[in-house]
Amino acid sequence: MSTGARATLAVAVLGGVAFPLAFAHMLAPAVASHSGAAPHLGAHLDLIPLSVLGAVSLLPLIGLGRGAVRWIVAERCLTALTRQGLPQSSGGVRYVSVPGTQVALFTAGLRQPVIYATAGAEQTLDAGALHAALLHERAHMSHHDVRWLALVSLAEAAVGAFPGARRLFSSLRIEMEWRADSAALAAGARREDLFEAIVGAAGVAAGGAALSGVGTAERLAWLAQPETPPLVSERQAAPVFAGLFGLPLLAHALIWTGIFCVACPHLG
Repeated sequence: MSTGARATLAVAVLGGVAFPLAFAHMLAPAVASHSGAAPHLGAHLDLIPLSVLGAVSLLPLIGLGRGAVRWIVAERCLTALTRQGLPQSSGGVRYVSVPGTQVALFTAGLRQPVIYATAGAEQTLDAGALHAALLHERAHMSHHDVRWLALVSLAEAAVGAFPGARRLFSSLRIEMEWRADSAALAAGARREDLFEAIVGAAGVAAGGAALSGVGTAERLAWLAQPETPPLVSERQAAPVFAGLFGLPLLAHALIWTGIFCVACPHLG
C-alpha cells in the first residue's frame, strides 16, 4: 500500500473514533444548558433532536467495535482451518494445503500470517499458475497486507455510510492486490501464469488477502495493458473526509446559533 493510501486509511480510522467525540464536545454543554431552563416540558423539547444527534454520532464507533469482533472471530476460525491442513512448499514458498474443491488461495492471520491453498487450487492450476499465485500471496505477507486489510475493514465498518466511502475502500483493496501482483511478477512469475491463476480463482470468496475476488477486472486489464495501474487517487477520500469533519462543524453551527437548539443561544 502506498504512503498516501496508508495516510488516508489512518485518517479514516481516527476520524471514526473522533467523530462521536467531536459531537460530544458540543452536545454536552447544550444538554447541560437545559438544567437552567423552565421546568415545563415545552422548554426541553430540544433534548429530543439533541439525543438523536448524539445517538447517530455513535454509529462510527459502534461500527469499529463490530468490525473488530468480526476479525477476532475470524482469527479463531483460522486455528481450526490450520489443523485441518497440511504444511506444503512449492518453489520456495511455504503454505498450508486445506480441503476444498474450489480454487482459492489467500493469506490470513493477524499475528502470524499464513498462506492457504485449497486442494482444488493444487489440482486445477498448472505448476506455473500455482507458483505465480503463491508468489502473489507471499507478497501480501511481506507487505503486511493482512493487517492493513484489517484496518480497511474497520474503517469501512465505521464510516462506510459516508458518500464515496465504499468506492474509496474498494480502491484501497484493489491497490494492495495490484502491488502484490507487481511483486509476484518481479519475483519471477510469468504474466500469463498470474492471469490464469486469477481467472481460475475468480468468483471465490475467501478471507484475508485473497488471490481473487477484489478488483479482478481491473487487475486482469492491467496484466493485459501494464501501462494502466489501478492506483488510489487522494481525491476519492475527499467526500469521506468532508463528511467526517464537516458534519460536526455544521452541527456545531446549528446548535450555537440557536437554529437547532432554541434553549442553547445563551451558551455563548
